[in-house]
Amino acid sequence: MLTKHCLICGKAITKQINCSLKKWGQRKFCSRECKNKSQLGKPPWNKGLTKETNGSVKKSSDRMISNNPMKRKEVRDKSSKSHTGYIMPESQRRKLSKTHKKRVKAGLNNLYIHGNYWKDRKRRFSIDYKIWRTKVFTRDNWTCQECNRKRKKGDRVILEAHHKKSWAKYPKLRFKVENGITFCEECHKLTNNYAVNL
Repeated sequence: MLTKHCLICGKAITKQINCSLKKWGQRKFCSRECKNKSQLGKPPWNKGLTKETNGSVKKSSDRMISNNPMKRKEVRDKSSKSHTGYIMPESQRRKLSKTHKKRVKAGLNNLYIHGNYWKDRKRRFSIDYKIWRTKVFTRDNWTCQECNRKRKKGDRVILEAHHKKSWAKYPKLRFKVENGITFCEECHKLTNNYAVNL
């Protein structure tokens, strides 16, 4: 049996059967705690060195970049293109919403627990509202039904889903697609039941 003593605490270390002779030769400490203690007060090996001036720092930096594909520009661009225009399925959106609500309810000092987030406001930003809005836009082919403006290159149009019968007066019709119509921001402000015009 091969044995040696830890350089920090002096405890005897015995060579394990599955430990190679090379690793056994490199071993100096009995545990990680002793190894960490040996590092106290010593500066890091790469302090003050840059990859321009030191070859081993450059190798280390290059290794990190090659091991993490998202550090490479071509991979980032490919990932960005693959996610452009991706529409998340309704089931996945509901699942994310449910998980988020659980997390919020578990936390302290949040708006849901202390009642500051009134019910109407909560419904306005719910997943049901977002799904309703998307269905209205899709049905109207993402076009303003008043001025027929559509999103295209060079023309930035902000589309809004308008309730034909008001959100406040007809709560049962809030998420009915038939009660929605697509307007651009300017046309929406001209409707008789827009918030400011009530």
